[in-house]
Amino acid sequence: MIYTCMSGFIEHGHNTSICTANGTWEGATLVCTAVDCGPPVATHNTVVHSFNSTTFGSSVTFMCVKGFIAVSGSNSSVCNAAGKWEGADLKCRVVDCGLPPSINNTKPGLLWNTTYGSIVSFECLPGFVIDSGNKTAICNENGKWIGASIVCRDIDCGQPLLIPNAEMKWNGDASLGSEVRYLCQKGFYNTKAMHVSRCTSNETWENTTFSCTEVDCGMPILIEYTDWIWNNETALGSYVYYKCKPGFTDKGSKNFSVCLEDATWEEINMTCSVKENLISNIILNETCLQWQKSSDIFGWGILYMFSIYGIRWNDKDFVDKKTLNYTTDNENPMICLDLLPNTNYTVSMVAASRVIPTVLLNITLKTTMKQRFGDIVVLNGTCLTWIRSLSAAKSPEVYAVFIQGRTWSSGGLLQSIMFNFSTDTVTPVLCLDLPFTAEYFVNITELSTELFAYVYLNITKHDTENSTTEQTFHETCLWWNRSLVGLQEIYKLYVQGKNWSAEELFQDLLYKLNTDHNISTVCLDIPMDSQYSNNVNGTFSNLVGGEPIQNLTVFNGTCLIWRRHFRSKELYMFFIHGYRRDEKRISHKLMFNFTTDEKQPVVCFQLYKGVNYTVDVISAFYPQHPEQITIFIPYSDTPLPKLKTVPAHSQFPKISFQRSDRNGPVSSYQVFVVQLVRWCSFKCESLEAVTYFHNTSKTQGYVTAEFFPGDVSEYLEFPVGDRQYYGLFYNAPLERGKNYCIILRTVTKMKTQTCTVMAQVEELSDSHHYMTVVLLGSIAFACFIVFMSYSLARCSNS
Repeated sequence: MIYTCMSGFIEHGHNTSICTANGTWEGATLVCTAVDCGPPVATHNTVVHSFNSTTFGSSVTFMCVKGFIAVSGSNSSVCNAAGKWEGADLKCRVVDCGLPPSINNTKPGLLWNTTYGSIVSFECLPGFVIDSGNKTAICNENGKWIGASIVCRDIDCGQPLLIPNAEMKWNGDASLGSEVRYLCQKGFYNTKAMHVSRCTSNETWENTTFSCTEVDCGMPILIEYTDWIWNNETALGSYVYYKCKPGFTDKGSKNFSVCLEDATWEEINMTCSVKENLISNIILNETCLQWQKSSDIFGWGILYMFSIYGIRWNDKDFVDKKTLNYTTDNENPMICLDLLPNTNYTVSMVAASRVIPTVLLNITLKTTMKQRFGDIVVLNGTCLTWIRSLSAAKSPEVYAVFIQGRTWSSGGLLQSIMFNFSTDTVTPVLCLDLPFTAEYFVNITELSTELFAYVYLNITKHDTENSTTEQTFHETCLWWNRSLVGLQEIYKLYVQGKNWSAEELFQDLLYKLNTDHNISTVCLDIPMDSQYSNNVNGTFSNLVGGEPIQNLTVFNGTCLIWRRHFRSKELYMFFIHGYRRDEKRISHKLMFNFTTDEKQPVVCFQLYKGVNYTVDVISAFYPQHPEQITIFIPYSDTPLPKLKTVPAHSQFPKISFQRSDRNGPVSSYQVFVVQLVRWCSFKCESLEAVTYFHNTSKTQGYVTAEFFPGDVSEYLEFPVGDRQYYGLFYNAPLERGKNYCIILRTVTKMKTQTCTVMAQVEELSDSHHYMTVVLLGSIAFACFIVFMSYSLARCSNS
């Protein structure tokens, strides 16, 4: 017999049974077990609701997940014989709550979805603020918006802030956007005329920092050259009155200022100008000036600054420039100027004080011819005569005489002699008793004017024998014991004499002697009919051996340095003579004293370029051992000014230039106007510095302006033909219908010249001029170039 499992079951074991001899069925072991479908699987958006088994014939029920609802299909499934769940096709869709509900005075926020689980936030409408409740709503599984309980009320900023010293303008509305305006009370101010505060969404009034400050105008406005009349009140409505200082006057404008509401003083246009004739009635007496001060400035200390410029028509190279300051409170000041004779002067007087501005006055004068000390004439070999400077004066004049001698035979120096010589005669005569067969350098300085002159004397025995002097002398000798042994000492011998037969005194004599002898002796030749008293004064030196001037060296071009051994101060005399080999008329002489206690003294000179200098240095301790050294300052080209011309369509073309010499050797700048024929062709040395009124100015040109380095600070511009005087030259207007060449000539202190074409002025029509600008730096046949070429040629030949 064969056994088979029912549908929905699975066979296990042997399914056949045989009937045996003993009448029993045996051999079948078949076991049938139910089919198992396993755990049911939920479809999309569903979950298993309930089931009791997973074997054949069992059933399971499905339901939609939370937030979804069934829309179609069966919700149950049965386990079939094949071991599969079948029958369930349930379809579910998400719950949709729709638009959020409307809540008073609110609006929903940004909403992306309205289905189950979506969230929306509510916010108060403008002008409202949250009072209470929850502002969030959620879409639940039932399709309802739940959870929102927000309550919004009107915004109320309340009472505005009260600001001290300010008036408040407000209509009582404290809702959003309401305004309150503040205005400072009278006597108080704020930089803003009116301040506005508004009610904001956070229920506060904005910008409540407004404040009102009491008006305080502070110190009144300063007006130049005025004094205040003021009670020191600075509150609103206060007044301050202005009054011009003494020496000034106003022009009748408003003279008071009021403190305004914005805490400022009222602006007024009052100005005070200097009164006329504060300094007047200038009286000129030879070289003395006297003037009168206005009563407005009586008692004031005023600084008078004089700028003096003198020239001589017959000596183009002569210039006397000096400055002088003079301070006084005198009502009728007077000052005498140190002016040279026979000179045309322009004196500029500037009066200045800390109260009034400067007052400028220009005075022109010409000094009369007077003798000046300078030329020494040799009489009878050893007598000297000259003319003193102040011929009209009767007071004695003192001259300092310095004599340095050298013998011909040994070449050594004789003793140097220094003494003062007093006289009141117009033409003094000084006779010197000097050893013959020697040469002497005699320097005489007029102490009142500090002018000096010198002369060289070569005295032979023949000159002495043929001397016509009738003065007889006898020899008087002095001797004394020295204090120190082995050291050199300096003695000053002062001799004063009187002639018994004459009322006048002989000249005082001062000798300076150096000696290292234990017993010193000096012999003097004294006139027979005179009596002299003497006084010997010894000055001791710390010098032991060595030379007085050692290692005299030139450095930095114009400086000297040397070594000395004296510990005390020592006097040195410098004699400097400079000349140019190619121009004999160019000579530079200097003489001065120099005292120092330095171990390595340094002296620097102001020397001209291109000049050969011989410098003699004499020590007062060792006058018998002078030192001589030569200095040559190489000549460098004069820097040309930087030219700039401005094209002009008028009768006054503008010319300008910029100095490039700084503190260089330029003496003056001369602007020439030359009639143009075809082109600017000229020789620099042929240009004559004549004025427009000269009879050759129309044909050969003239100087229309002259400027000195002191007049050109940096940059100068002036119109040609403006009818003004520049220096001593009249700037005449250019004639119509003619062409002109404008030339700038630069004159150096060494009298060399360079010329530069500044512009060509060409007449185009009767109504205007046109100026052709020549390239900067175009130099026209400068005589300076010719001169330098000639000099270089001579140097190369030599």
